[in-house]
Amino acid sequence: PTGDNADWIEFTVTTPQSNQAAFIYFELDCTGNGSITAELRQNGLLVSEFPGLICGQYDVAFKALGGTPYLLQLKADGSAADVRYVTYYLYISTTP
Repeated sequence: PTGDNADWIEFTVTTPQSNQAAFIYFELDCTGNGSITAELRQNGLLVSEFPGLICGQYDVAFKALGGTPYLLQLKADGSAADVRYVTYYLYISTTP
């Protein structure tokens, strides 16, 4: 296979007023012989309040500011010498 071990997803939460906080919920389902971890960034910096996300987690809550772009990095575990394949489904919602 070719390519890198990371995917990037940018999103912005829409709220009635700019900078108004809203909870968003993440779910990460994975299949295959590898694993995925996620980090959240804002303005290029890691968001320390983000609890993290790994395969099999559901309803992971994060309080986001409306109108602020966030960048979610999903990264496959590349520590093994064998080829790893992971198919994942990421769900982002405003309701748990």
